[in-house]
Amino acid sequence: ISVNAQDNSHIVADTAAASVALSFGAVGASVSVGVSIAENEIDNTVEAGIRHANDLSTTVGGISVTAEETATIDSLTAAASAAATFSIGVAAAAAVTTASNTLTSDVNAWIEDSEDVSSAGGLLVSADDTSTVSAEIVSVALSAGLISLATGVSLVDNTIGNNVSAGITGSDVMAGGTGDINVRAYSNPTNTSQSTIGAVSFGLGVAAAGGSSTTLIDGTTEAYVNDATLTARGDRVIISATSTGTASPTIRGLSGGLVAVAAMSSDSSIEGITQSHIGGTTTVTANRIDVSATDTNTVKPDTLVVGVGAISGVGAKSSASISTTTEAFVDTNSHLTLGTAILDI
Repeated sequence: ISVNAQDNSHIVADTAAASVALSFGAVGASVSVGVSIAENEIDNTVEAGIRHANDLSTTVGGISVTAEETATIDSLTAAASAAATFSIGVAAAAAVTTASNTLTSDVNAWIEDSEDVSSAGGLLVSADDTSTVSAEIVSVALSAGLISLATGVSLVDNTIGNNVSAGITGSDVMAGGTGDINVRAYSNPTNTSQSTIGAVSFGLGVAAAGGSSTTLIDGTTEAYVNDATLTARGDRVIISATSTGTASPTIRGLSGGLVAVAAMSSDSSIEGITQSHIGGTTTVTANRIDVSATDTNTVKPDTLVVGVGAISGVGAKSSASISTTTEAFVDTNSHLTLGTAILDI
């Protein structure tokens, strides 16, 4: 018996803007502005479960309840602006790009309030999340004139905040043969962004490039057993929660002119809870009970800023943090009956 819910949502968003301004004559001015804005969001609920099953069994094979989320956001946002004056005057160009990508889903797999669920083989309750957000941002401004100004700005905000849970509660579950009872919650989100900002002015001018990137992974990954009777004679009961998130923002900035200024900021963080627990009034008949929680997250920011000019100033700020809670435990006030089973937490 297989109960499966799967989501493969996919957003591919390409947004671009371009602006060109020219002026001719003895005296003139040209101004060009390009603006590109993208906002993308996925907010799903993915659930697979067995509830109120009061005599569910297999004579051959196992039972699996699985919920899977593989949502993806691929975003490209670009803005280009150019201004030139072929006269005595001013040329000004500005390119601005902003991108906001948000992925928040609930992924749940469960067996609830079922009096007799019996499998001839192994029994699996699993919730998996492998969501991805990938954003590419390009902002380029070019100005040429006796007096010129070029400004490039890029702002990106990427967030993944999924909650993933797998559990058995209020149920009597048995795995026969040589099968384990396996309750697992697995979260592997990937959040990446690449920002490229350029501003170049020709003449007596100023070029300024600025960019900001915020990358966040948050959420709860939980595996649990509560108020249940589990039987896997000669085999194991495994309750595990695993998180392996990756946040990788990249920023490249260039400004060039008589006066060149560039400033970039990157803020990357991974937060959330990874937990595995057993509790309530629970009876387990098995050789072994493994309750584990594992968190292996990675933050990899990469920032490079270059300013070229007679007068230049550059600045870069990059912050990265991992602030998570990882825990495996027996719930407070629980009553566990384990027989001869070995409990490993």
